[in-house]
Amino acid sequence: DVESLPIERRGPGDEVLATDIAIRGGDGSAPDGRTLIVSSGLHGVEGGFGSAVQSSALERIDSIAALRAIRTVWIHAANPYGFAFARRFDEENIDLNRNFLLDGEPYDGIPDGYD
Repeated sequence: DVESLPIERRGPGDEVLATDIAIRGGDGSAPDGRTLIVSSGLHGVEGGFGSAVQSSALERIDSIAALRAIRTVWIHAANPYGFAFARRFDEENIDLNRNFLLDGEPYDGIPDGYD
């Protein structure tokens, strides 16, 4: 199964920008219904390398019995804007790898000097 999730902003050539998600079901023999999630492009600018790794893994996955057994979720271009414009930040100037809270941690604004 493959789903494409477009964002509102367009690319440098006015193309649609999207995060693509593919799910490969596995053969059902994995214990406990295990799932492997493989993502690329969170840092945008590193998306090309991540895409190459995902492509290589997809070409080889059926030759590795342990991987053939499990469900895999492939997230391509987690930051499509950063990927298209070769920058770490997304279309709202957010670094997706630094924008999270730990469990139970309240939001209290941005750190001094961040802006």
